[in-house]
Parts: sequence; structure tokens; C-alpha cells
Amino acid sequence: MMKKTILSFALCLAFPAYSATCSSYERDKATHFAEIQGRDVVKAYQGGNNISTSITSCDYNSYTGKYNVAIDVSWYGAISDKYYNSSGKMTMDSEGRRREYNETYRNQNLKDYAFWRGMGALALAVGAAASSEQENQRRLAAQSTGNSQGYQGSIWVSNQCGRAVDLWIYFKNANTGNWESRGKWSFSNGERSFLSSNNNVRLKTTQPTLYYAISPSFSSFGLSHAGTFTHNGVRHQYRKVVDTAGDTEIRLCVD
Repeated sequence: MMKKTILSFALCLAFPAYSATCSSYERDKATHFAEIQGRDVVKAYQGGNNISTSITSCDYNSYTGKYNVAIDVSWYGAISDKYYNSSGKMTMDSEGRRREYNETYRNQNLKDYAFWRGMGALALAVGAAASSEQENQRRLAAQSTGNSQGYQGSIWVSNQCGRAVDLWIYFKNANTGNWESRGKWSFSNGERSFLSSNNNVRLKTTQPTLYYAISPSFSSFGLSHAGTFTHNGVRHQYRKVVDTAGDTEIRLCVD
């Protein structure tokens, strides 16, 4: 009996603790930084009033020191006075200094706002962050030119993430000749297909280089990312794909 007890204790020491529901102290810390994150979310949508942020779940990994927190942010628009709601996953380190927010839900008012903002129908002031992101996307386009003489291909996607994901891309559209962001497409685990437009016509690109983003983010899968691009006012982590042999292939969650 004593040997079994010692063996069990040794096994506990051999394997680190993994994610578990936050303790009272950990939840208090997560709540504090969730409120800060909530203000950042509202700021990304050009601000608002009566901001309310709540936590719907909280997990803490004592081995990596990483928090995974589901948060819900509600506010009223600074211009329209409409009610907006965004929900998503906030990840952060144990100090709360490195935080990321991946939006998983918008209410209809927020969807409408993001759409019209993306279409340029709202006269919004463009802040320094937005200007920086636009410059970043111009830089991505410039870096990708010069090696694509005569290239044109479809975009083939294989989801190898082990779970369902949503996908966005930033690519040079063969139909318009412009660099554009498109999305989102939803792929179940193991699903494979070519990307198509809303009228079921395959998208084609004239560049062998494109950039893609997924939700949940790459960070949530333990994968690195190269930067960010925006789609309809929402910033997404991207990875870069270069494929000069036929159609461009994107294998999600594969290095």
C-alpha cells in the first residue's frame, strides 16, 4: 500500500498541472484585466458609453501561467446611442501585460456598424492605430509583388486544426486587380475545399503570396503569427503562405 502511495505521489510530481477553473484570487485578477480589455474593445469600435464587462468563464494553466477567459462586453455607441455587444476569448499572461482578444460574437447592431464602417459609409475619424494598420497592409502588398509574372490560381484550404475554425484572407483578387480582405468561411475539422465568393464562383489570385487568419486565433493553438490585418474594422492575426506551384494551398494550423 505504501509503495502505491509513493508511486502516485511521484506521478503527480512528474506531470505539470494543466488548465483548471480559476480560483477566487485568479478570477479577481482576470476580472480586473477583463475590464481593461473591455475598454480596449470599445475603443476599437470608436468608443462608447456605459461600458459593462463580465466574465462568463475563467481557466488558468499553472504550468504556462496563461489565462483563458471568456468575456462579454456591452456598451452604447458614442454617436448612435445604440446598444452594442461583443463576446470573445481573452488570453493573457499571469501579469496581464500580454493580452489578446478574439471576438466570437457580435449583436446585430454591432454587425451593422462593422459593415457600414468597412464600406466607408460612416464618417469616422481614422486614428493612429488604423493608419498604422493601413500602412501595414500596403507594405504586405508591396512585399508580395515582383515574383508573380503570369501567375493565377485558385485558393484551396484544408482544416487540420483539430476543431472547427473561421477563416479570413488578404489576397490580390484576380477579378479586380486589388489587394482585398475577404471572409469569413467556416471550416469543420478535416474539411477541405476551394474558397468561393457568395455566388459560388471560385476566388482567384494573381499573387502566389497571401495572408490568412483564423478564429480561434493562432495563439490559442500555440502557433506563431507574423502580424495583423483588418477586415471590416476587426484586426486578425495572420500567417503568410507562398505557393508558386499551381493553386495556392492553405493548410490551417500546419507549420
